[in-house]
Amino acid sequence: MRAKTITNYELRITNYELRITNYELRITNYQLPMTNYELPMTNYELQMKRGRSTGRRPQIGDRRLVTGDWRPQTGDIRH
Repeated sequence: MRAKTITNYELRITNYELRITNYELRITNYQLPMTNYELPMTNYELQMKRGRSTGRRPQIGDRRLVTGDWRPQTGDIRH
């Protein structure tokens, strides 16, 4: 009975530690959507910084907008 009581006490402490860890994960999960919100704006700024020599705005047909990658694509002469 005495060993069973000690085991129950250890499990209670472990449950308390898991509750704190769950609270920390909730805060980290709260920070992630804010970071995800900043990423499309950064990708948009990179496309605007690169620009085009013709001065036209980015269109839907551009592969760089489709892939979401700001780096030059293969066969793209508009570096």
